[in-house]
Amino acid sequence: MTLSDAHTESQNGVALAPIEALEAHIAGGAFPSSSVACDSPKCQLETVLAVQDELGDWISHGHRDVRPTSIKWIVGPAGVGKTSILSAVARDCRQKNLLAASFFSSLPPPTCPQRSLIPTLAYQLVQHPNIPHLGTHILSAVEQLPSVFDLAVESQLDSLVMTPLHQERQSDRSAWPKVIIIDGLDACGSETYRGGTGKGHDKDEEQREILRALLTAIADPSFPFKIVFASRPEPAIRAFFDGPAKDFTAVLALDDLQSIEGELALFLEAKFARIRRTHLIDGSWPLGDVSTALVANGRRSGQLVYAATVIRFIEESTLSPQKALEVALGNAPIPPVHPFSQLDALYTTILQSSPNPSRAATRLSLIRSINSGRYCLEKERSFPAFFLTWFLETAPRGVEGLLHNLRSLMQIPPSEDKTTPYSFYHKSLFEFLEDGKRSGPLHVTFVHRHTLYTAQYLNVCINKGFPEAPPPERDELLDYFVDLDPFFEGGLLYSGDTHLRCDVECVPGITVPQPARAGGAPYSAAAALRGKSFPRGFGESEIDFNIAPNFLRRSPSKKAGVDTRLPS
Repeated sequence: MTLSDAHTESQNGVALAPIEALEAHIAGGAFPSSSVACDSPKCQLETVLAVQDELGDWISHGHRDVRPTSIKWIVGPAGVGKTSILSAVARDCRQKNLLAASFFSSLPPPTCPQRSLIPTLAYQLVQHPNIPHLGTHILSAVEQLPSVFDLAVESQLDSLVMTPLHQERQSDRSAWPKVIIIDGLDACGSETYRGGTGKGHDKDEEQREILRALLTAIADPSFPFKIVFASRPEPAIRAFFDGPAKDFTAVLALDDLQSIEGELALFLEAKFARIRRTHLIDGSWPLGDVSTALVANGRRSGQLVYAATVIRFIEESTLSPQKALEVALGNAPIPPVHPFSQLDALYTTILQSSPNPSRAATRLSLIRSINSGRYCLEKERSFPAFFLTWFLETAPRGVEGLLHNLRSLMQIPPSEDKTTPYSFYHKSLFEFLEDGKRSGPLHVTFVHRHTLYTAQYLNVCINKGFPEAPPPERDELLDYFVDLDPFFEGGLLYSGDTHLRCDVECVPGITVPQPARAGGAPYSAAAALRGKSFPRGFGESEIDFNIAPNFLRRSPSKKAGVDTRLPS
């Protein structure tokens, strides 16, 4: 007979198996669910994700901190979104088998959390697939002491969790779950509950009883779990975390999310915590005055873009985090000249890390224009980075080198990815580049973009495609190329029934005029342009434009009915 079959107590005259007895004492509404309504966080999604990522990273890798802690206290007023954040973290941890147990006393239906907390946690430990032997010991404890559910919290914890942990020596604990999450700690306890001692005590004392019991567990080397608490800043709870639990606790405050300063401070703290952990940096970094400066700079920009860009610059830099932060702040004018002075200085610093900042800025602007549909024949589309890398330099090494240091501004797919487009983190980058008063020598105009586009388009024509690309990729690149609009300032190289009508020799920066048609028949660009001299684009001196006579025509293809191969 297994422990789950054994009978320990009766309910309405019916004997219960240990697992049934345990289940009878859990708080049924204490488990997180995506269907349960709770207050959404009162901050931007980027801040919410930063907090959730930091919690997940602490759960998995908090032991790498310079000063590791076993408790994380999430503190904030009612309605700030604590339950929403922890519910998402709990669901993510459950999917990864990292969640040992959770208790959400802020969720309905109302119960007596003080008495149901430990049985609810123990029940989930029994159910966890990675710790079956521990579950056996817990059920044995229920069978041996049926009255355990009437004991005080500390005694319940000792009987249902700590003693089974001391008995469990069979499992490899590296595969065990890592965290217990307790939300709504301030809601735990009733106003007049009498504990197992028969002595009446108030809600604050019940909360202290819970906290003292769990702190005893945390201090025991056999207790393998971290604990995340979330609560309002109630005096009794704050006194506990500021007092006896201080050395075990890291605090994440969600206090002032109604102001941009409060949200910026939270975002930066969550991000810096992960950077410190990754690089083994002491918790005192960055110093208070630096954090204050970052918050002030972000507030002037009126959004999170400044703070988020600083963090990405630190994360992507080859410099140490301390040096990268120093560089990011180094060019900011004091006092600021205009509201975006600090953001502009940051963008300038990042772009200047490219081998050719002006050239890189022009390519960023052209990539955005192409992917917004300005140079596409049919409908708006985003071309993969794989194609644009070859198109902008004919060989990918040039673009990769130019953009490599700009990952804090854009997402660059890995070289083997042939489908994902470049994407940019924030439109404010292009507002900066297109405003000459803000960007100065990095200013990008339509003329700069269009000159580069024309030169690169004609370069593909001259080379009859992408000869430097690996042979298997050449047709694929041309399939994308024919979707680009071959328009220039004054003319086209397409007619209705041909692909590229001629080979063209040119110097980058020219303007091609519209050839004349005769009787509506398809025109010959070669006949119209051969031997003529046309002005170089945008008011510069003239240049000879030599057209070779051979034609490049479309023929049937298995793909989209078009053969995009260019004959040699």
